[in-house]
Amino acid sequence: MTAKGTLIRVLLYAVYVSCLLMYMMFHGSQYDWMEPSSIVPHIEDRSNTRGDIRTMTVLLALFVQFLIFISCTRKESVGTAVLLALIFAVYW
Repeated sequence: MTAKGTLIRVLLYAVYVSCLLMYMMFHGSQYDWMEPSSIVPHIEDRSNTRGDIRTMTVLLALFVQFLIFISCTRKESVGTAVLLALIFAVYW
């Protein structure tokens, strides 16, 4: 394997793992850490930026998954697809 191929794989996996970590980090409501009785109705706004960030990370993870499918071996692409499906199943 050449240095260029190794660099591409490291970059793809770094972006892929960071997308999955961001997807897990933005799971749930932004007020989950608060006591439920202390949430005032006017705190909940309609912006839903967490959902937007999660959507963008999902799209980026799917794009990187496609690039991994194209540029890496079948074993690596199946492994990352299983990891992606597992993360989506747990954090949906």
